[in-house]
Amino acid sequence: MAKVKKSVLGLPIGKIGNIVYRNMNDKLVVSVRPQNYKASYSDKAVTARNMFKSYSKFSSFVNRIYSLAALWNNPELSGSTTYRKILMANKDRLSNEFLSPNNRIAPLTLINPVKSASLINNTLTLTLSDDAFIPGSTSHQLFIVLAFIKPLNTNTDFLSFAYLQNEVTFGTHEQVFPLGDHITSNFPLYQEVIAYSALLFSKDGVQEWFSNKGSSFPLNS
Repeated sequence: MAKVKKSVLGLPIGKIGNIVYRNMNDKLVVSVRPQNYKASYSDKAVTARNMFKSYSKFSSFVNRIYSLAALWNNPELSGSTTYRKILMANKDRLSNEFLSPNNRIAPLTLINPVKSASLINNTLTLTLSDDAFIPGSTSHQLFIVLAFIKPLNTNTDFLSFAYLQNEVTFGTHEQVFPLGDHITSNFPLYQEVIAYSALLFSKDGVQEWFSNKGSSFPLNS
């Protein structure tokens, strides 16, 4: 259904039958949807679809986490919406068709809050860097997004995500996350999991954060 905006008569935005109306740079663009669409299964086409799945689903997942999405709501970042800002920052940071440790759940900072990370016996342990705690900072929260990539068979979703959060006591560098069955059930299904982190805190009444690279762990090795 088309949505009418702007004037009384309005510009139609949306779909009417097989006609699609779009507003691009304040201009009305009209296109006709094909009656039938046959997806190509060439290696190039499949890779292109997988690339789009990687950065679009990743961006959608991060955008649903309120505290992380708020960090992207910056007019200086490229993108018309928060989702688009996350997407634009991540789409060129893939490794071939998959997510990489270079993707981001928060805008990049010079300080990486995580000095080291390990995944042993279904427990994720992060050691925060010496620079993670700024004198006078309060209300520290560590956010983790786990991205399971490289499925072992075609019946498995191309990507799967999990979300962890921990309140951090000032100066406590070791952060331990025991992983429940809802997370570890993905271990036999994928070749790799990447842990992305962001440390949020308050300084002089202003929300600040540190976020840099993710940590990658092989599965089924």
